[in-house]
Amino acid sequence: MKTELLKYMLKRFDKTTSSNTNKEKHIITISREYGCNANLIAKLLQKELSNKGKKWRIINKEILHEAAEELNISPHYLDSISSSKNKGFFVDIAKGFSERFYTNNKTIRNTISRVIQRFANEGNIIFVGRAAAAVTSGTHNTIHIKLIAPIENRASLLLEKENSSLDHITDIIKEMDKKREQLIMYYSKERSPQELFDICFNKRNLSDKDIVELIISTMKAKKMI
Repeated sequence: MKTELLKYMLKRFDKTTSSNTNKEKHIITISREYGCNANLIAKLLQKELSNKGKKWRIINKEILHEAAEELNISPHYLDSISSSKNKGFFVDIAKGFSERFYTNNKTIRNTISRVIQRFANEGNIIFVGRAAAAVTSGTHNTIHIKLIAPIENRASLLLEKENSSLDHITDIIKEMDKKREQLIMYYSKERSPQELFDICFNKRNLSDKDIVELIISTMKAKKMI
């Protein structure tokens, strides 16, 4: 009887510990339309949260590097493949590798998903892009953010950095937005991508500092900090 009682108490303790641990695993995901810079917002947010006594990590390209290491392919190629819907494009690239390195889009995207979930399990993570909002949807203690801006504003900012025409930049923006939408749709399954996000910020009207202050306020309201 004592043995059974001890087993029961240990089981209850494990569940309580697991529950408390999960409460500490907070996640922020920042998705963005092409041309909406999220890196500075992530860094400002990380600094604000660190000032409150919690260490947070920003995860972006680390996802590709870990997934590429698992698949034994180049992170550069992985980025192109994972965001491409054209299987033929993948096959052309795969021809450059030996047979044992051959994989497919589904394998790549599933590997990326597993890597994102591993990082998410660490807690106190700020994900930038990589469809992390879709992969971690349904996870507790998470805020999913989307950054948007009118296409003309984004084109204007990109023109300052790139030597190209307005029409060419606009075409690139439309194509990249489409690819990002396809990637999120892949991971969100039957759900509409727009249903994933808790907050949408228009960068035309809000500064990076304003956005970070609003994120902090939301986290406080959700008792994440």
